[in-house]
Amino acid sequence: MDVHPTDDELAKLSHVLVGFGLRGGKGAKKGDQVTVDLSTSALAMAPHLLDAILSADAHPLIIPKLTDLDERFLTHASVDQLRFVHKQYLRGLSAQTTQWIMIRDPPRIQPQASSHRSSMYFQARRGEFLQMREKNTKRHGLNWTITYYPAQHGADAAGISMQEYWGVMRNALAIDTADPIRYWKDLQQRVHAELRALNKLHVTELRVTAKDTDLTLLLGDRRQWLGIDGCNIPSYERFVVPDYRGTNGTISFSEPLYVNGDRIEGVELTFRNGKVVEHYARSGKNTLGALLTQRGCRAVGEFSLTDAADSPINTFMANTLYDENRGGSGEGNNQRRQGNTHIALGSGIAESIRGWRSLSANELLRLGVNDAIDHVDIISTTPRTVEAKLANGRFKTIYRDGHFTLQ
Repeated sequence: MDVHPTDDELAKLSHVLVGFGLRGGKGAKKGDQVTVDLSTSALAMAPHLLDAILSADAHPLIIPKLTDLDERFLTHASVDQLRFVHKQYLRGLSAQTTQWIMIRDPPRIQPQASSHRSSMYFQARRGEFLQMREKNTKRHGLNWTITYYPAQHGADAAGISMQEYWGVMRNALAIDTADPIRYWKDLQQRVHAELRALNKLHVTELRVTAKDTDLTLLLGDRRQWLGIDGCNIPSYERFVVPDYRGTNGTISFSEPLYVNGDRIEGVELTFRNGKVVEHYARSGKNTLGALLTQRGCRAVGEFSLTDAADSPINTFMANTLYDENRGGSGEGNNQRRQGNTHIALGSGIAESIRGWRSLSANELLRLGVNDAIDHVDIISTTPRTVEAKLANGRFKTIYRDGHFTLQ
């Protein structure tokens, strides 16, 4: 069955991205310079995005990303060409942008050789983009939001029909509701109340336990839990940046992941004093091993929890943005959903440090924020218990069987 979003659905999604996704959930305001980085498969969204940006009295710049040319470039470019970055163009564009919307195609499965070339290409650009983003976020409050457009290759990678694939996306984006912006603002208000409760606990350490898992993470100074800030659409997680130096123990993961188009399954990692010292994967072990050789990728940059009561995402989507926000597996009473627990190997999330805008890269590193180019989320939807050690020496279970237990 040929399944495509309707004009009404695309209009709703465009208004969510502009009216909620930007400015930390507040939406674009008059005078904003909004750059839209749009994949060619999502060109049908262009007129709706234009309308939404104009209605906010902002200034649109829509840049189509020619996916077919990207694939041709990855096939034929030399190594030097793959690693070349048009830095002046990117810096100039960023300097003229106060709000950034990114609409991507789902990740593609690739042969090993293509995967290696993709890794070189994207690592070079990601490094430059992260530096540019951090600089301009601190300088003039650059905000961004990212989402994905449905595509058949995404459904194929997830092993489900296009109809089911788009159905999960539509539900997760809340564009099947009468007022999706109201949905996201109400959820944000409720989750932010929960985040305030988490931050008032003054957690110093977390212990995650489950079958084949016993992991301790040190939180360290100035940490704050974050979530539902508009940067990712959809988003249901609550996350924090640990002090990577205090990660110890073993953690296993139930969900597959794709790294540069290669599938990895059955991951288990053992940490000692902040670094992965043992790793296992049922399939894709070589790809996992190669990831761990990248700078900073043996350490944790994020710890995240999703409450099953919030997220409607109930199936593997072969797309990190959706999989890291899963509410578990199964539907309703047919199967008890367990939310999800995940960590990210690689770059730490500086925004999770209070006062991060005034801190240098070296100061963030001294606080234990991991420095890397990659940020790779690995996810489990099996039952987990998370116990927090508090600054007063007491212990409190904050998450069990897919739900927060803060009351």
